[in-house]
Amino acid sequence: MISRVLHFLKNLTNCINSVGLKNTIKIFFKVKNSRRGITQITLNDYEFLIRNKIDIGASYNFYKKQFIIKNELENPVEYIIDAGANIGQQTIRFINSYKSLKKIIAVELDSKTFEYLKKNTKNLKKISLVNKALSNSNMERFYLPSNNSEMSKITNEKNGQKIESITINEIIKKYDLPRIDLLKLNIEGEEPKLFDDDISWLSITNCIAFNNANLSCFSQEMLKKIFAYGNYKVFNLGQFIVLIKSDLSWTAKYEYSDFKSFRY
Repeated sequence: MISRVLHFLKNLTNCINSVGLKNTIKIFFKVKNSRRGITQITLNDYEFLIRNKIDIGASYNFYKKQFIIKNELENPVEYIIDAGANIGQQTIRFINSYKSLKKIIAVELDSKTFEYLKKNTKNLKKISLVNKALSNSNMERFYLPSNNSEMSKITNEKNGQKIESITINEIIKKYDLPRIDLLKLNIEGEEPKLFDDDISWLSITNCIAFNNANLSCFSQEMLKKIFAYGNYKVFNLGQFIVLIKSDLSWTAKYEYSDFKSFRY
């Protein structure tokens, strides 16, 4: 009982440090406990919408530790693909963290979640939104929505909702990306498919971060294919495995974020 109280107080304190007291009260006592409706938090005058209950997982990003790439002035992070962008909680964190950012492509397959991604990024520059499933082909796919917005996933069952797919190479061509400095993958177990066919995009990718929570049986196979393209430094940070090309002096840390001073 005491440990649970201490854990709650720790999360509460971290949230206050990250988004302020008023936003913390909304996240902990409205988002978590209301069955429906929308909660609006304000990050340095920037409005961000969270759906009560369904976006509880997304709200964790405001007070849990997250991976962050520590880049260098001469080789900054400038081009990002945020695959599995959800309602934009990581997208805005990336925009706030990388001051030299030139372009970020946010990909989200769930159509309802995508509407909130649009609302939460409508005033941001340098961002392009894609309502498709990231995959190894552009074939039509099906997905199953979830009561937890971070858990919508591709299914082989045709009773799911239809969604178009897009490949990483298609994104590179469409958005004229000279390279990918950070490829964040959180696509609910679909990550291995990205390494099945044409993976030439790896040659211009400096850093890959993927959620390992549902990938333990595939991780080693994926890593073998990645390392066949070059040498990478490996960082195991929470649920994410972060790979950075060895010839870069970048590193990866596991830190709390500060959204109170959000710049956009």
